[in-house]
Amino acid sequence: MPSLSPTLNFAETKRMINKVPNKTIFVIFTSCQGRWESSGFGGALRQAFPAAYERYRAHCRDPDNASLPPRRDRLGTCYIIPPQRSDYTNRPFPEGYVACLFVSYGDGHRNWLSFSKPGRDAKADVRANTDRALAELRRILGDMGLWDQDVDRPWRENGRKMILNSGLRNCKDFQMTWEELKILIRRHFKGWKGLWATSDEVFHLSSSVGKYYYNVLDTQ
Repeated sequence: MPSLSPTLNFAETKRMINKVPNKTIFVIFTSCQGRWESSGFGGALRQAFPAAYERYRAHCRDPDNASLPPRRDRLGTCYIIPPQRSDYTNRPFPEGYVACLFVSYGDGHRNWLSFSKPGRDAKADVRANTDRALAELRRILGDMGLWDQDVDRPWRENGRKMILNSGLRNCKDFQMTWEELKILIRRHFKGWKGLWATSDEVFHLSSSVGKYYYNVLDTQ
């Protein structure tokens, strides 16, 4: 198995997004604040999929009163945004899904002088929220018809071809190590016949995307 490559810079991440196959699900670990910074994995997704980003922002707000604080009830949930036509029509990006996993109410360091910057949740809470959000992601993929209850053939053919893709540094933004996250991913995706790849590996290891992946679910 190849070793993990260095974390991609912003320009490399954008080129990686351009190269992946259609229907890839980009998994982002995020807060409930309705914003992704202009750099990093979130920034690259924001530039590649602006319409999906607006869907994420709306999902964080109260639909009846946008002036209220971001919705705390999103914590520990998963919201999958399907490909938005304006994101891929006449643009050099794939028809990608974006799966938002809400692992913390805030992000970064808390600003004690402003209620609008609550800061990142405690590490134990982030881990618990990540665990719940991954469980919901697995359930939603079943609802999408990628997974069957048949124990002899649990993953349908379209599920076997599905690629889940996440940024290597993204989990570190919420004080989770990659090793900690892999344990949670493997717990919920045991038996998954598709791939869960890191954006870093897709870019560095594959000149023909889809052929060489570091698969997070490979326990060897």
